[in-house]
Amino acid sequence: MARSRATGAGRSDGGRSDEELSLYELAYLVGGGYRVAETALLRMIRTHRLEMNREGMLRVIRPRPHDDVEAVLLAAIGPSGTAWLGAPRAALGPSAPARELEARLRRRGLLGAVEGSDLAVTRFRAGVSGRTRGRGAF
Repeated sequence: MARSRATGAGRSDGGRSDEELSLYELAYLVGGGYRVAETALLRMIRTHRLEMNREGMLRVIRPRPHDDVEAVLLAAIGPSGTAWLGAPRAALGPSAPARELEARLRRRGLLGAVEGSDLAVTRFRAGVSGRTRGRGAF
């Protein structure tokens, strides 16, 4: 079900219904901001725009972002075109695309914050029982 609901992923053209989750929304609900960054990085690797070696060093092949999240990640890698995996993952947190993603999930009632903490608690209202703990609000 999640696969079919996430088919509109990465599209900003409004081609999906309000009920469908984008790939980034689904990634955030599963693992917070780090998962969103990893999802975007993996997409760039799979489309041969980025390489990663076994040690976690990233190298930009084609610096063409397809969306705002990718633009933040590429900017974090920097003009040298190389960086460790942690740099772009950490850079996504305070960025405008990350704040917009979180706000969108809150408006839809899919993300709530634990009072007095930065810990984000996600809850799926459509058929999934219990709560899933996210990695935080970036």
